[in-house]
Amino acid sequence: LAAPSDVAMAVELFEVAVTWQELDYSGEAVISPVDWLEFAAQHSWDDPRLARRLFRAARDIALRHPADTRPSVVTTPFLTSKEETQ
Repeated sequence: LAAPSDVAMAVELFEVAVTWQELDYSGEAVISPVDWLEFAAQHSWDDPRLARRLFRAARDIALRHPADTRPSVVTTPFLTSKEETQ
């Protein structure tokens, strides 16, 4: 794995991160996002700081709550004419 120096591998990591909450990876040979920082620490990288940043950002994305569990946002419809305000 050369994610920090290989753009395609970095993109693949982020694709997994973005879809982690939506897809079932239980049948795949992948490491859980919980373990990504440990994985990164156990490997040699050309730029260890960049690798840490990459894996930390991907982990944070993967571990975010799905959209349907976030608090609802209340919106107010836009008024389009004076008549609607009266």
